[in-house]
Amino acid sequence: MSETELQFRTAAFGGFQKQDVLAYLETSARDHAEKLSALQRELEEARQARAGAEAQAAEREEKLTALEEENRRLAADLAARSETLARESAQRAELAGQVEALNGEIRKLTPAAAAYAGLKDRTAGIELEAHSRAQAIEAEAKAKVKQTKAELESWFDQLQKAYDGLRADLNASVEQVSGELEQAARTLKGRPAELAARDAELKALRESLGKLTGPKAPQPLPLERR
Repeated sequence: MSETELQFRTAAFGGFQKQDVLAYLETSARDHAEKLSALQRELEEARQARAGAEAQAAEREEKLTALEEENRRLAADLAARSETLARESAQRAELAGQVEALNGEIRKLTPAAAAYAGLKDRTAGIELEAHSRAQAIEAEAKAKVKQTKAELESWFDQLQKAYDGLRADLNASVEQVSGELEQAARTLKGRPAELAARDAELKALRESLGKLTGPKAPQPLPLERR
């Protein structure tokens, strides 16, 4: 509204014409209401944006807590599996001792077989019996050692494969959890700055609302000279 439009016509008696004053007041009130409504809408949008940012930050924090809990669970599982692996290694060492004991028995039985072979000159029947017995004992011992060795090798291969699989799974899990934690930390790092910016905008809006007093009424024009 221009300055010319704001000038009131004066009446012959009583100051300004009432209709001009009422029209001006109505226009001023409407403009003021429109500006106030626009500022209230902006304030509500800013509040909603801040609430959304706070909700996202809370969700990220909850996810970060869940990831930390999963990391602790994986660490506990790794400790339990490591204990199992140590126990199985002890069992393997025990079996290796048993194999060594069997090899010692074979070494002890070998001279006995030679002694039985030496009886050949004495008696043919004793020689055959002793030789057969020695061969049977030696064959049985070798078969037992061979079987035990094969079982140990198979068991060790299975244990090694299981350990390699476990180690690969744990490494993959640790890398995944670490990546998610780093991503969550990077996302949450910028949230305080965004909230601070929103706070500054809200403060500026409050100051603008506090300063808003509406347009000033213009000075009356002098009475027209007849």
